Amino acid sequence: RVSVTLASVPLHTLLYHARTDPDEPSSPEWFAFDPEMSYGIYGGRQNTSVFLRTYRTTSPIDRLLYFDGLSAALTFSGTLDSQDLLTFSPFADPYGDYARAKRLCTWAKHRSIKGFVRTNAGFEVLLCDLTEWGLQLVKNVNVTRWADEMDDYSDRRGSDWDGERGRRPGPPSHSPDDPPPHDNPRGHPRPPGPPRGRKLFAEYASWEWLRAASHTYDGLGEARVRLYTGWHVTAYGISGSSSVGRMASLSNETIDTWRAQVDRMVSDSMHGKSSGVDWRGLTDMVVSRYADRLLQLKELLSMVDQEDAYTPPTNATTHLKHAYRLVSSILLPFFDWDASREDQIDLCTSSVLLPTSDSTNRYERKIQTALTHVHKSICTVLVDVHSELTSLGPGYSHKLDLTRIEGLIARLDWSVWVRCPEVCPWGQVCYIPIWPLVGFGTRNRTTWPRPGEGEGDWRPEPQCAGALT
Repeated sequence: RVSVTLASVPLHTLLYHARTDPDEPSSPEWFAFDPEMSYGIYGGRQNTSVFLRTYRTTSPIDRLLYFDGLSAALTFSGTLDSQDLLTFSPFADPYGDYARAKRLCTWAKHRSIKGFVRTNAGFEVLLCDLTEWGLQLVKNVNVTRWADEMDDYSDRRGSDWDGERGRRPGPPSHSPDDPPPHDNPRGHPRPPGPPRGRKLFAEYASWEWLRAASHTYDGLGEARVRLYTGWHVTAYGISGSSSVGRMASLSNETIDTWRAQVDRMVSDSMHGKSSGVDWRGLTDMVVSRYADRLLQLKELLSMVDQEDAYTPPTNATTHLKHAYRLVSSILLPFFDWDASREDQIDLCTSSVLLPTSDSTNRYERKIQTALTHVHKSICTVLVDVHSELTSLGPGYSHKLDLTRIEGLIARLDWSVWVRCPEVCPWGQVCYIPIWPLVGFGTRNRTTWPRPGEGEGDWRPEPQCAGALT
């Protein structure tokens, strides 16, 4: 949650907004890219009508600012830091999202920024002025009856913290700016799914939200949001931010520098140019080239000590030969047997063709530096492992190479490696807790820790989850 990027929403994109009344929303307002997300937030409340409004963009919505990470997760753990620090509100209530929306749009007004894009389990866009953009109302449907059709007579009001009540407007007698209630005995918000005490329909609505959101996982991304990666600012690389854990932990000087860089990028993007390089595409290319091969190499080197675990038995030399062939296949297109180690690393690093510095702007050069640094770290390990495997002698230890590969994988920490161990059956998705959908897929009726409750570096393991698991 330390980076922002200029973005847009294309023409003819459908956006959704759920309300407890049939009225047109006022500005500013949040819209979901999936109807399941809109209904998942409001669906399943007793004595409350729910209307689902579908809009179509009649022109591209440009000049949006995208906050990275789970920037729509209303938690105390830093997910909102970049938004609140950008608007000089470091101690803002996480659940006061309409007040946050007004602060963001006030900041945006004199910078020609028209809205903001964020994500939690799904993507959403905040539009600051609904009269400024061509949003055509396609349909406004009263969807209250669906819960009754399923004979779900649970208390659909939930608790005061149910769903995103802290963010979304309550009954008409309350203002969106009212502070959230403080009667939750646990001190944590009740996210919308699947909550305790809510029955079939409310839980199923949350499940469909999860299913819709999962379509953007596994590296696919949200195609309905276009990022202009040539206009990108991050706190990484700013003096004093070498170990960015969360934005709020940085010094005031570092935060001021980051804020000034965002201001300058927004201003420069009005009249400046970028190279047009697809930086996301280049990054994805590096990931796709190495991700599965690094894991396979780790597996092969790990097998050396496990000869008895395979039938028929496979000796250590065979595993090492397979590892050598694998590394050779990666280096083959640009390998020069007569070159020095340093030259080999440079040849490998330059295999990802990057533009010349004079064709890029200042924001792209930071991405270029980061991409080069990461690729060089990969090439360094591969060249060294290849050198060791080329001449296996009595002093060779596969554990040194294994440690190198394991260390590289840990540093890269790519999201493509976070996946279920096997393909999920139809009707299930590969699930890892993402706020606010943190209650699915629990094993043995144990529950995931909520944001801020996990200990240390605890990470949940992905698992297949369905509506009935």
